[in-house]
Amino acid sequence: MNKKDETFRAAIFPLDLLRDFGKILKKISLKDAEKKSYTLLGQAFGVSLEHCIQEGLLHCKDFEKRAKYYVVESGLQFEDASKKFITNSNSMMVIIFYEDAKVSRKKHAHG
Repeated sequence: MNKKDETFRAAIFPLDLLRDFGKILKKISLKDAEKKSYTLLGQAFGVSLEHCIQEGLLHCKDFEKRAKYYVVESGLQFEDASKKFITNSNSMMVIIFYEDAKVSRKKHAHG
């Protein structure tokens, strides 16, 4: 097995863990995120909140410690049969993840 395969296998998270983490995150509106100046961590494209959380865990440093809020930006419906096959679903979502502004400022101030 090559290193890439090992990394991929290590990156798979149990669904129960993803669901539990999803319960900790607070769903907010985009307006609230802007109003309270939360810091953007990133966005994920997936078939469920859990799928998007997994993407966050894979691609954002310390995601499990930093992510506190999320916004459901959009739900995308696919009518094209080829896209249904690729996604194994007829809808996808974009989730935007945020952390507290204070946490981000503190980290940047201390290096």
